Amino acid sequence: MISEKENNDFSDKGTFLCAFLALTLGPLGVHKFYVGRIKSGFLHILASFFIIGIPLAMFDLYQIFKGNFIDVNGKKLKPGSNLTKGMTYEERVEANKEWVDSTPVMKSIKEFEKWIKEFDEKYGLSSKEKELLKKGDVKGAFEEAQKRMDESQ
Repeated sequence: MISEKENNDFSDKGTFLCAFLALTLGPLGVHKFYVGRIKSGFLHILASFFIIGIPLAMFDLYQIFKGNFIDVNGKKLKPGSNLTKGMTYEERVEANKEWVDSTPVMKSIKEFEKWIKEFDEKYGLSSKEKELLKKGDVKGAFEEAQKRMDESQ
């Protein structure tokens, strides 16, 4: 989740839609109109008459994926979950909610959180399990922990 403070640092325009526009209609500069950069968009259209619009669109697409593309107010685009470097704890839990809820051992996210905490206190999480949790692979971390727990008994 993006906190209130972080939310003010980003544009209200989405990265995914801007990247899609740059990829499909990029040579015409449509993605620049989307973020409100009207003058830049018209210049991009003019550049497309001289076939410079395609490399400009590819450069803009690179900037979008890198997280450096800005809107008319100078704010970076709001990152999409698939474009961000890492997920917050809440996002990782939410991404795995369906699997956790369908697991017979876990009836809810709260039970899973309780199980992880108890497991960590009793056995300690291995570096592999911690890495899997950081990546958002809750199912993989759970399976690793379950294997280790079964081996110790």
